[in-house]
Amino acid sequence: MRIFWSIILLGALAGAIYVVVPPSEGGGGEAATSTAPRRIEPTPQPPPSQPDPPTPEVSAERSLPAAGGSETDAPTTRPGSEATPRNPQVQDVTSEEKVSAAKSPDGSPGVTPGSEAASVDPESDAAGKIGAFSIAPGKVERKSDGSILLDDRFTISGDGTAEKPYEITWELLVSVEQDFDPQAGKKRVPERIAMLHDKYVRLSGWIAFPLNVQSPRELLLMLNQWDGCCIGVPPTPYDAIEATLDKVAVGDARFAVTGAVTGKFGVKPYIVGDWLVGLYTMENGTFNPKTFSGGGS
Repeated sequence: MRIFWSIILLGALAGAIYVVVPPSEGGGGEAATSTAPRRIEPTPQPPPSQPDPPTPEVSAERSLPAAGGSETDAPTTRPGSEATPRNPQVQDVTSEEKVSAAKSPDGSPGVTPGSEAASVDPESDAAGKIGAFSIAPGKVERKSDGSILLDDRFTISGDGTAEKPYEITWELLVSVEQDFDPQAGKKRVPERIAMLHDKYVRLSGWIAFPLNVQSPRELLLMLNQWDGCCIGVPPTPYDAIEATLDKVAVGDARFAVTGAVTGKFGVKPYIVGDWLVGLYTMENGTFNPKTFSGGGS
Protein backbone atom coordinates (compact mmCIF):
# COMPACT_ATOMS: atom_id res chain seq x y z
CA MET A 1 0.00 0.00 0.00
CA ARG A 2 2.88 2.33 0.86
CA ILE A 3 4.50 1.56 -2.43
CA PHE A 4 1.33 2.64 -4.32
CA TRP A 5 1.09 5.98 -2.55
CA SER A 6 4.85 6.55 -3.00
CA ILE A 7 4.50 6.11 -6.75
CA ILE A 8 1.50 8.50 -6.84
CA LEU A 9 3.45 11.11 -4.85
CA LEU A 10 6.52 10.86 -7.10
CA GLY A 11 4.37 11.23 -10.19
CA ALA A 12 2.67 14.28 -8.81
CA LEU A 13 6.05 15.80 -7.86
CA ALA A 14 7.45 15.14 -11.33
CA GLY A 15 4.42 16.73 -12.92
CA ALA A 16 4.81 19.78 -10.72
CA ILE A 17 8.52 20.05 -11.63
CA TYR A 18 7.65 19.73 -15.37
CA VAL A 19 5.10 22.45 -15.10
CA VAL A 20 7.32 24.82 -13.12
CA VAL A 21 10.58 24.17 -15.02
CA PRO A 22 9.99 23.35 -18.76
CA PRO A 23 12.68 21.23 -20.43
CA SER A 24 15.22 22.97 -22.78
CA GLU A 25 15.29 22.25 -26.51
CA GLY A 26 18.59 20.45 -26.47
CA GLY A 27 17.87 18.52 -23.32
CA GLY A 28 17.06 14.85 -23.04
CA GLY A 29 13.84 13.24 -22.08
CA GLU A 30 10.56 13.09 -23.72
CA ALA A 31 10.40 16.78 -24.37
CA ALA A 32 13.73 16.74 -26.22
CA THR A 33 12.80 13.83 -28.45
CA SER A 34 9.36 15.09 -29.29
CA THR A 35 8.86 15.65 -33.02
CA ALA A 36 5.68 17.68 -32.70
CA PRO A 37 5.99 20.97 -34.62
CA ARG A 38 6.26 24.08 -32.52
CA ARG A 39 3.99 27.04 -33.31
CA ILE A 40 5.87 30.22 -34.28
CA GLU A 41 4.08 33.46 -33.66
CA PRO A 42 4.64 36.04 -36.44
CA THR A 43 6.41 39.24 -35.45
CA PRO A 44 3.93 42.10 -35.61
CA GLN A 45 4.86 44.70 -38.28
CA PRO A 46 3.84 48.39 -38.11
CA PRO A 47 1.17 49.32 -40.63
CA PRO A 48 2.51 51.08 -43.76
CA SER A 49 2.46 54.86 -43.50
CA GLN A 50 -0.20 56.58 -45.53
CA PRO A 51 0.52 59.89 -47.34
CA ASP A 52 -1.03 62.94 -45.77
CA PRO A 53 -4.18 64.04 -47.53
CA PRO A 54 -3.56 67.16 -49.73
CA THR A 55 -4.41 70.44 -48.12
CA PRO A 56 -7.27 71.96 -50.10
CA GLU A 57 -6.59 75.43 -51.59
CA VAL A 58 -8.53 78.24 -50.13
CA SER A 59 -10.40 80.05 -52.88
CA ALA A 60 -12.09 83.35 -52.35
CA GLU A 61 -14.84 82.20 -54.63
CA ARG A 62 -15.72 79.49 -52.03
CA SER A 63 -15.06 81.68 -49.00
CA LEU A 64 -17.74 83.53 -47.23
CA PRO A 65 -18.42 86.95 -48.83
CA ALA A 66 -18.11 90.09 -46.80
CA ALA A 67 -21.21 91.79 -45.58
CA GLY A 68 -22.97 93.48 -48.45
CA GLY A 69 -20.68 91.87 -51.07
CA SER A 70 -20.88 88.89 -53.38
CA GLU A 71 -18.74 85.80 -53.79
CA THR A 72 -17.29 86.97 -57.08
CA ASP A 73 -15.99 90.17 -55.44
CA ALA A 74 -13.79 88.32 -52.95
CA PRO A 75 -10.04 88.08 -53.69
CA THR A 76 -8.38 84.77 -54.59
CA THR A 77 -5.96 83.62 -51.86
CA ARG A 78 -3.52 80.73 -51.76
CA PRO A 79 -1.80 79.49 -48.57
CA GLY A 80 1.34 81.53 -47.99
CA SER A 81 0.55 84.12 -50.64
CA GLU A 82 -0.95 87.62 -50.57
CA ALA A 83 -4.41 88.41 -51.71
CA THR A 84 -4.62 89.30 -55.42
CA PRO A 85 -7.48 91.51 -56.65
CA ARG A 86 -9.65 89.83 -59.22
CA ASN A 87 -10.10 93.12 -61.06
CA PRO A 88 -6.71 94.66 -62.05
CA GLN A 89 -8.36 98.07 -62.41
CA VAL A 90 -8.79 98.13 -58.63
CA GLN A 91 -5.03 97.77 -58.11
CA ASP A 92 -3.72 100.28 -60.65
CA VAL A 93 -4.91 103.85 -61.06
CA THR A 94 -5.81 104.45 -64.69
CA SER A 95 -4.52 107.43 -66.67
CA GLU A 96 -8.06 108.82 -66.78
CA GLU A 97 -8.21 108.86 -62.98
CA LYS A 98 -4.85 110.61 -62.84
CA VAL A 99 -6.07 113.28 -65.23
CA SER A 100 -9.29 113.63 -63.27
CA ALA A 101 -7.33 114.08 -60.07
CA ALA A 102 -5.41 116.93 -61.66
CA LYS A 103 -8.57 118.81 -62.55
CA SER A 104 -9.96 121.62 -60.53
CA PRO A 105 -13.51 121.43 -59.11
CA ASP A 106 -14.90 123.33 -62.11
CA GLY A 107 -13.48 120.73 -64.53
CA SER A 108 -10.66 122.87 -65.91
CA PRO A 109 -7.14 121.39 -66.14
CA GLY A 110 -5.39 121.57 -62.80
CA VAL A 111 -1.74 121.97 -61.89
CA THR A 112 0.15 118.80 -61.08
CA PRO A 113 2.33 118.84 -57.93
CA GLY A 114 5.72 120.43 -58.54
CA SER A 115 4.61 122.31 -61.63
CA GLU A 116 3.69 125.94 -62.15
CA ALA A 117 0.47 127.28 -63.61
CA ALA A 118 0.72 128.69 -67.13
CA SER A 119 -1.79 130.98 -68.74
CA VAL A 120 -3.07 129.88 -72.15
CA ASP A 121 -4.59 132.23 -74.69
CA PRO A 122 -6.66 131.15 -77.76
CA GLU A 123 -3.82 131.60 -80.26
CA SER A 124 -0.72 130.69 -78.24
CA ASP A 125 -0.61 127.56 -76.07
CA ALA A 126 1.57 126.50 -73.14
CA ALA A 127 3.86 124.52 -75.47
CA GLY A 128 5.11 127.78 -77.06
CA LYS A 129 3.10 128.06 -80.26
CA ILE A 130 1.41 130.67 -82.38
CA GLY A 131 -1.66 128.92 -83.75
CA ALA A 132 -0.35 125.64 -85.21
CA PHE A 133 3.24 126.89 -85.49
CA SER A 134 6.01 126.60 -82.92
CA ILE A 135 8.09 129.54 -81.72
CA ALA A 136 11.83 129.80 -82.43
CA PRO A 137 13.59 131.13 -79.30
CA GLY A 138 15.36 134.47 -79.65
CA LYS A 139 17.19 137.07 -77.58
CA VAL A 140 15.17 139.72 -75.77
CA GLU A 141 17.21 142.23 -73.77
CA ARG A 142 15.88 145.15 -71.71
CA LYS A 143 18.16 148.18 -71.78
CA SER A 144 18.77 150.64 -68.95
CA ASP A 145 16.77 153.36 -70.74
CA GLY A 146 13.69 151.09 -70.83
CA SER A 147 14.00 150.12 -74.50
CA ILE A 148 14.11 146.52 -75.66
CA LEU A 149 16.78 145.06 -77.96
CA LEU A 150 15.60 142.07 -79.99
CA ASP A 151 18.12 139.58 -81.38
CA ASP A 152 20.79 142.32 -81.18
CA ARG A 153 19.18 143.96 -84.25
CA PHE A 154 15.88 145.72 -83.50
CA THR A 155 15.12 148.26 -80.79
CA ILE A 156 11.57 148.98 -79.61
CA SER A 157 10.16 151.02 -76.72
CA GLY A 158 7.07 150.75 -74.51
CA ASP A 159 5.70 147.89 -72.46
CA GLY A 160 2.90 146.56 -74.70
CA THR A 161 -0.01 148.04 -72.74
CA ALA A 162 -2.80 150.26 -74.05
CA GLU A 163 -1.34 153.17 -72.06
CA LYS A 164 2.22 152.57 -73.26
CA PRO A 165 2.16 150.47 -76.45
CA TYR A 166 5.23 149.05 -78.14
CA GLU A 167 6.65 151.47 -80.72
CA ILE A 168 7.61 149.04 -83.49
CA THR A 169 9.06 149.38 -87.00
CA TRP A 170 8.32 147.88 -90.39
CA GLU A 171 11.88 146.62 -90.48
CA LEU A 172 11.10 144.39 -87.49
CA LEU A 173 7.86 143.03 -89.01
CA VAL A 174 9.34 142.36 -92.45
CA SER A 175 12.32 140.47 -90.92
CA VAL A 176 10.02 137.54 -90.14
CA GLU A 177 10.25 136.46 -93.79
CA GLN A 178 13.77 135.21 -93.12
CA ASP A 179 12.48 132.70 -90.56
CA PHE A 180 8.82 132.02 -91.40
CA ASP A 181 7.84 130.91 -94.90
CA PRO A 182 5.58 127.79 -94.91
CA GLN A 183 5.86 127.36 -98.68
CA ALA A 184 9.66 127.09 -98.29
CA GLY A 185 9.36 124.72 -95.31
CA LYS A 186 10.11 127.40 -92.70
CA LYS A 187 7.36 126.95 -90.12
CA ARG A 188 8.69 128.52 -86.92
CA VAL A 189 7.71 132.01 -85.82
CA PRO A 190 10.68 133.91 -84.29
CA GLU A 191 10.29 135.03 -80.71
CA ARG A 192 10.86 138.70 -81.57
CA ILE A 193 7.58 138.58 -83.53
CA ALA A 194 5.67 136.15 -81.30
CA MET A 195 6.23 138.37 -78.26
CA LEU A 196 4.11 141.09 -79.91
CA HIS A 197 1.04 138.84 -80.06
CA ASP A 198 -1.88 140.20 -78.00
CA LYS A 199 0.15 143.28 -77.04
CA TYR A 200 -0.67 146.89 -77.91
CA VAL A 201 1.56 148.45 -80.59
CA ARG A 202 1.78 151.69 -82.56
CA LEU A 203 2.92 151.91 -86.17
CA SER A 204 2.57 154.40 -89.00
CA GLY A 205 2.45 153.79 -92.74
CA TRP A 206 0.34 154.02 -95.89
CA ILE A 207 -3.43 153.59 -95.59
CA ALA A 208 -5.97 151.92 -97.89
CA PHE A 209 -9.68 151.88 -97.00
CA PRO A 210 -12.10 149.38 -98.57
CA LEU A 211 -13.43 150.63 -101.92
CA ASN A 212 -17.04 151.84 -102.14
CA VAL A 213 -17.50 151.89 -98.33
CA GLN A 214 -18.78 155.25 -97.06
CA SER A 215 -18.27 154.64 -93.32
CA PRO A 216 -15.32 152.25 -93.03
CA ARG A 217 -14.20 150.71 -89.78
CA GLU A 218 -11.44 148.68 -91.41
CA LEU A 219 -8.26 149.66 -93.17
CA LEU A 220 -5.04 148.20 -94.49
CA LEU A 221 -1.88 149.62 -92.93
CA MET A 222 1.08 149.08 -95.28
CA LEU A 223 4.79 149.69 -95.66
CA ASN A 224 4.42 150.80 -99.30
CA GLN A 225 1.86 152.95 -101.04
CA TRP A 226 -1.02 151.19 -102.78
CA ASP A 227 -4.46 152.50 -103.64
CA GLY A 228 -6.11 149.12 -103.90
CA CYS A 229 -6.10 149.22 -107.68
CA CYS A 230 -3.52 150.84 -109.88
CA ILE A 231 -1.13 153.06 -107.91
CA GLY A 232 1.72 151.68 -105.86
CA VAL A 233 2.93 148.19 -104.94
CA PRO A 234 0.49 145.51 -103.72
CA PRO A 235 1.44 144.46 -100.18
CA THR A 236 2.67 141.05 -98.99
CA PRO A 237 1.66 139.29 -95.76
CA TYR A 238 4.92 140.52 -94.20
CA ASP A 239 4.46 144.26 -94.83
CA ALA A 240 0.75 144.84 -94.22
CA ILE A 241 -1.60 144.83 -91.22
CA GLU A 242 -5.36 144.30 -91.41
CA ALA A 243 -6.69 146.76 -88.80
CA THR A 244 -10.16 147.09 -87.27
CA LEU A 245 -10.97 150.50 -85.76
CA ASP A 246 -12.97 151.28 -82.63
CA LYS A 247 -14.76 154.09 -84.47
CA VAL A 248 -15.85 154.76 -88.02
CA ALA A 249 -13.42 156.90 -90.03
CA VAL A 250 -15.12 160.20 -90.85
CA GLY A 251 -14.20 163.63 -92.25
CA ASP A 252 -10.69 164.10 -93.49
CA ALA A 253 -9.63 160.76 -91.97
CA ARG A 254 -11.86 159.01 -94.48
CA PHE A 255 -9.73 160.30 -97.38
CA ALA A 256 -6.32 159.95 -95.72
CA VAL A 257 -3.65 157.87 -97.42
CA THR A 258 -1.14 157.88 -94.57
CA GLY A 259 -1.33 157.85 -90.78
CA ALA A 260 -0.60 155.92 -87.59
CA VAL A 261 -2.67 153.17 -86.03
CA THR A 262 -2.54 152.03 -82.41
CA GLY A 263 -4.22 148.82 -81.34
CA LYS A 264 -4.01 145.25 -80.07
CA PHE A 265 -1.59 143.39 -82.33
CA GLY A 266 -2.13 139.83 -83.52
CA VAL A 267 0.17 137.28 -85.14
CA LYS A 268 -2.31 135.02 -86.95
CA PRO A 269 -0.88 133.08 -89.90
CA TYR A 270 -3.51 132.47 -92.59
CA ILE A 271 -2.40 129.57 -94.79
CA VAL A 272 -3.97 128.31 -98.03
CA GLY A 273 -2.20 125.11 -98.92
CA ASP A 274 1.38 126.00 -98.05
CA TRP A 275 0.99 129.60 -99.14
CA LEU A 276 0.95 132.38 -96.56
CA VAL A 277 -1.95 134.72 -97.40
CA GLY A 278 -2.13 136.83 -94.22
CA LEU A 279 -0.10 137.24 -91.04
CA TYR A 280 -0.64 140.46 -89.05
CA THR A 281 -3.87 141.89 -87.62
CA MET A 282 -4.82 144.71 -85.27
CA GLU A 283 -7.97 145.13 -83.16
CA ASN A 284 -9.42 147.98 -81.10
CA GLY A 285 -7.49 150.36 -83.32
CA THR A 286 -7.41 154.14 -83.22
CA PHE A 287 -6.40 156.00 -86.37
CA ASN A 288 -4.45 159.26 -86.45
CA PRO A 289 -4.18 160.55 -90.05
CA LYS A 290 -1.81 163.38 -89.08
CA THR A 291 1.03 161.07 -88.00
CA PHE A 292 3.29 159.65 -90.66
CA SER A 293 7.02 159.08 -90.88
CA GLY A 294 7.44 157.57 -94.31
CA GLY A 295 6.43 154.07 -93.34
CA GLY A 296 8.49 154.04 -90.15
CA SER A 297 7.41 154.01 -86.53
